[in-house]
Order: sequence, then C-alpha cells, then structure tokens
Amino acid sequence: MQKRFTHEFEDQGSGALTYEVTDKDHLEVKVEDGLAVLYVNRQGAALLARIAAQMSLGSYEEGFHLHLERNFDPDEPEALRLVLVE
Repeated sequence: MQKRFTHEFEDQGSGALTYEVTDKDHLEVKVEDGLAVLYVNRQGAALLARIAAQMSLGSYEEGFHLHLERNFDPDEPEALRLVLVE
C-alpha cells in the first residue's frame, strides 16, 4: 500500500516557525541507558514530520532552533530541542 505525505505551509522567514497542536499529540523524551529515546504517538509523529519539513524547506539559517515541550504543551518542561545545522 502506497501512502503520500504532503504538507503546505507559509514560509515565515528565518525567525519563526508555527504549527498547530491538538490534545492528541504525544511527545516524551526519556534517557534510557545513556540514550535519548523519543516516545510519540502517530499524531505526534505526524506533527514532528510537519515541523521537520518546515525546517528543511523553509528559509531558516544555521542555528535556528525550536524548543518542544512534553506533549507540545507550553506549560510542560522542554522535552526536545531541534537545531538546524549545515
């Protein structure tokens, strides 16, 4: 079965990246045996894919970074930081 992923977004320039979150998006990062383990549900994985697509296709400069909180909830502690490098 072939599947397709598409994501359209407005390139906001190098300073901002916005995305929509639902209460179903799950993201948690734990360190297990010295290794970072990313726990996501399908909705959280799809949201990460959209964020990664925007970072890869947008006009962001090296060093652009995004702080993602647990379950993408701004009231939760930071769980993951994505940093764009060359």
